[in-house]
Amino acid sequence: MRNSKVTNTQYKIHANPEYRGHPFIEALPLRLDFKEFCSRFRKRGDLNPENRTRPTAERLELLDTLNGFFVPMPRHYDLYDTIHSVMQRGYLGRNPTDPRYLFSIKEKRRAVKDAYTMPPPIRGRGGYALIGCSGIGKSSAVERILALFPEVIKHSVYNKKRISCYEIPAIHVSADKSSSIKSMCLQCFAKIDALIGTNYCHIYGRQATDGMVAALATICYLHGIGLIVLDEIQELALTRSGGVNAIVSFFLHLTNRVSTPLLFVGTPQALLFMRQELRYIRRSSGIPEWRPLEPESSEWDVFMGEMWKYQYTNTPTDITPELKAQFHRLVKGVPEIAIELYRQGQRKLIQTNMKNKPEVIDARIIENVALSSLTREIEALRPLDEPIPVAQRATDLPSPILLPAKPRKKKQTQSETDPCPDSGDEPASMPGQSEVPCKRQEGSKSVQPDALVQPADIKDPLELMKG
Repeated sequence: MRNSKVTNTQYKIHANPEYRGHPFIEALPLRLDFKEFCSRFRKRGDLNPENRTRPTAERLELLDTLNGFFVPMPRHYDLYDTIHSVMQRGYLGRNPTDPRYLFSIKEKRRAVKDAYTMPPPIRGRGGYALIGCSGIGKSSAVERILALFPEVIKHSVYNKKRISCYEIPAIHVSADKSSSIKSMCLQCFAKIDALIGTNYCHIYGRQATDGMVAALATICYLHGIGLIVLDEIQELALTRSGGVNAIVSFFLHLTNRVSTPLLFVGTPQALLFMRQELRYIRRSSGIPEWRPLEPESSEWDVFMGEMWKYQYTNTPTDITPELKAQFHRLVKGVPEIAIELYRQGQRKLIQTNMKNKPEVIDARIIENVALSSLTREIEALRPLDEPIPVAQRATDLPSPILLPAKPRKKKQTQSETDPCPDSGDEPASMPGQSEVPCKRQEGSKSVQPDALVQPADIKDPLELMKG
């Protein structure tokens, strides 16, 4: 075991009284607000203007700093908030100070043979699914969020009571076309072995599938695994080993028996099977699909502005609305492809400049690089704004947006003609009539509509990142 992974326990007092007195929950970092979250996530490389005067080889080397470029967005904070919440809720049924938990540790061998001897878990939302097209930054965002939590927490003494156990906040595994229940169990064993120095792969790796499932359920319970991230779930649709239903059901078994929540991560192709059964739908909702950034959105403006600072050409080029629009037209708002296009554009300028001419990033260079170096990517993104047949679309593109159905015409009822009905929304003013504000009753107090929070009062979270 590498000691650098183990964190000394520091227990925090939670605002939620339901979480107090629980070592696993109190050992987790407290929830961050959006501004602090952005400050932790924001990564900037060497932006010294003197880098422009460096030799060609050194400037080409500095371009690789774009590999780790990342801009925190509201969608990333929403994902962090969801992970933090579901992790804490999943720990409620696993308190190491509970006598039943200690009994399970003492009876470890018996519990491995029969996972159902463990105390019943606290039931709740068992997990979520993060769906988004390829290149949108799902996996990198999950990895960065999990990095905010310690990899391993060692518990020794809590409130003068001796407890001896490890807590693993999360493990991250990936599916592939050859995945089976046994291979997924082995992945989990290997992750745990690497973190705390156990030998579960050797001990349970040769058992039958049922034995491995029972062992993993018990290990998740004993070592306080707070979350299992199952990445690349779209690959399960192509698996030949037991079918997708068997593998997903296996992970749902862990949730139902041990309260270890799940986070499925994949492309829209995964929705082909996630929507087949209600139990999958329940765990694929809650997190909006991550779609490409819109051209006129504040997210696209912030992303392009931050990325443009990583410029190593000998001549500074200011970003313009025309360049922003051109980038979006070519990459359709997919961040990773935009980063690659920006890097390749600078690379071409620096490499081909043999006479120390000004290296200016302009529309001509960007278009040329997109058509020569990123041809396949640009072609794959065409269906996002062109009428390409479904059969010719890439399977990992965003799913179609569902439009609201048109309301059916119906007869007007008395409640609809009442200008202030007991329930429902207020009717719109008829032509030629003045708008009369309707007072709502809350107990003995009346609330004017203009006293409530209005959409205009809600500020863009990205404003908090400025300064």
